[in-house]
Amino acid sequence: MNNSQVFDEEGFEIATLEYTPDLAIMRARQDIGWNDVVTDDNFPRRSFEQGSGEVQSKLHAPGRQIRLVEVVLELDDMDTSGMTIREGVAWALTHSVDDYPVDVKIQLLGSARQHSDERLDVPFLCRFEGEWYLSCDWFYYYDQWDANTKFLAVRRKFRRRKSLEE
Repeated sequence: MNNSQVFDEEGFEIATLEYTPDLAIMRARQDIGWNDVVTDDNFPRRSFEQGSGEVQSKLHAPGRQIRLVEVVLELDDMDTSGMTIREGVAWALTHSVDDYPVDVKIQLLGSARQHSDERLDVPFLCRFEGEWYLSCDWFYYYDQWDANTKFLAVRRKFRRRKSLEE
């Protein structure tokens, strides 16, 4: 782990994040591996992923089989939501893959995208050949994640933009 990590009293890691304009720029850094499905066309930047802001993150590990609705409710109870791909990549760049089990799978629910057949593409981070690797799972609403699956939870704080009246 990065020795410069800062945590709050609830165990959330605090970091300032500069949102990169597109995934192609992040991919070009080659600090982690990428699946070809993870592109800007498939996972466009969210409206809040502009500029910079403070994020508080926590790895949520339910430790049991869990359905999507249960995860969303648990994240909501923590006053968090799921991390996006861009946030997850920034997180991975500050966390050594060697600090996590070989079979680690960390879901990034903030970038899940729905298809017309009710299937979701859910991006996740995992270990592959000694480095972080970003990929996607097909997931249906009735599916469950296994007890080893983890979820990156996030709270976002953005710099307020001045209104036109100010």
